[in-house]
Amino acid sequence: MSGVRPGDTLSAEPVDVSSADPLLDAARPVLDEAATRLSGTDVSLLLVDHECRMVSRVAFGTTVERALDRIGAAPGVPFAEDAVGTNALGTPAETRGGIAINSSEHYLEQLKSVSCFGQPIIHPATRRLAGIICMTEVADRINPLAVPLV
Repeated sequence: MSGVRPGDTLSAEPVDVSSADPLLDAARPVLDEAATRLSGTDVSLLLVDHECRMVSRVAFGTTVERALDRIGAAPGVPFAEDAVGTNALGTPAETRGGIAINSSEHYLEQLKSVSCFGQPIIHPATRRLAGIICMTEVADRINPLAVPLV
């Protein structure tokens, strides 16, 4: 697994994600609408670019916000499979399909407090991966309603 071990941690050195500004601009209306609909639900939407670097994190409750802070999930942090193993931000980039990763299914021990559903964002004209959007919650299993919502 590219030298990744379960006890490893997320990169503490965020990288520059300013090249993902067009993705963030396109996603902003979706994130704004989600903020209205998901207010107070204690879930979060995470957005990564085509290289699986976190671009945005929108939390709708304090429990999930604190959990993401503890994990170190912040803009600029890489989530590619070769950096952190199985996760709902990097794995959809590899499979080009949506995937639910429940707490114990994460490869890194550090991520096992959250469950997630990640869906790739495919550019409609080029059919290339533009990014991944992921719903995250502090739970043993992701709420099944996350799949159609994402």
